[in-house]
Amino acid sequence: MFKIILWATGLVLVMLGKAFAQNSPLQSSVQQQLQLIELQVVQYKDSLKNGVDAIWALEDAKQITPQQAQYKKDSLAQHYSHQIKVSVASSQHLIDNEIKRRVTELINNQQPVEIVVVEEEPDFMDRLAEHSPKFVYSSSKHNKKDRSEKRTTSQLVFAFGVNSLLENGDLKNGDFTPLRSMFYELGYTYNTRLSKNSPLLHFKYGFSFMFDKLSPRNNYVFVRDDNGIFSLEPTGINYKKNMFRNTTLVVPLHLEFDFTKKRFSEKLQKNVFASHQAFRFGIGGFFGTHLQTLQKFKYREDGKSYKEKFSSSYNVEKFIYGLSAYVGYKQTSFYVKYNLNPLFKKQPTDVNLISAGLRFDFN
Repeated sequence: MFKIILWATGLVLVMLGKAFAQNSPLQSSVQQQLQLIELQVVQYKDSLKNGVDAIWALEDAKQITPQQAQYKKDSLAQHYSHQIKVSVASSQHLIDNEIKRRVTELINNQQPVEIVVVEEEPDFMDRLAEHSPKFVYSSSKHNKKDRSEKRTTSQLVFAFGVNSLLENGDLKNGDFTPLRSMFYELGYTYNTRLSKNSPLLHFKYGFSFMFDKLSPRNNYVFVRDDNGIFSLEPTGINYKKNMFRNTTLVVPLHLEFDFTKKRFSEKLQKNVFASHQAFRFGIGGFFGTHLQTLQKFKYREDGKSYKEKFSSSYNVEKFIYGLSAYVGYKQTSFYVKYNLNPLFKKQPTDVNLISAGLRFDFN
């Protein structure tokens, strides 16, 4: 704000010098007021510079922290900014009408001037635009609806749903408890708009941790025989909890179609782009690596409670890859994924993990 007032005061001084080059009934008094304002601005700038130099000296001497120094400099700038505003306001009522007439006449005979400000003071700029129609200004601070997203944005991804296995194209839902055979995914993605002028196509990429659980029904567990073949076999134990879990780290890659429409901003006089504001869907896949496999059991036997956990490679595939897709509205989507790699290596029949659930992309 301090920079705005200094810049605007200097601009007005230049214009008024031209506007009052000819004789005017108020020329003498206006010139006196301008000289007074100019003198005060110079004094305040010098005082601000001296104050900042003193603060830097204290910081260099380690008498104050960098955070304290920055706070003092900001406070000092605000103080002198206020002083300049008070000084300008005290003189403004004497020359306001003449400034309006002279500046308007001058600007109407010139090309439009664009003022780009770093810190916007709405009242000041609105008054300037009202009195001087050919002034056009833009600001780094706009209403959110007038801001255009960057070509690349980032999202926190969370997904959950149910798991099952496919064997020879048949879904083995009957072997697992659906509400306990769940998957969870937590990741971080980047979303890049592929076209400069169209918001439709995006490339989505990042990384995710996937936790895939399978809970066999009744008293069945995954067992490996002497030949390394895995199968579901009964144990004769009534499990309260029976869970097989894989943890993987993957890189998801999707081509996303986002039907959020671009909008023309009257304020900025250009198209504004956004994402995750309408219907969208994505198709692609993932690849990654296996991190951990374990089985957990919880049961009672002979009046005692038991909890057991076994961690092993279980002969699962180390390299993970598959297909995935999602379709939804705004940040919520229906999500499906299918592992092209078999769950276990070197089996007579391949079984593949398939999942479906909900996905949230928090933009």
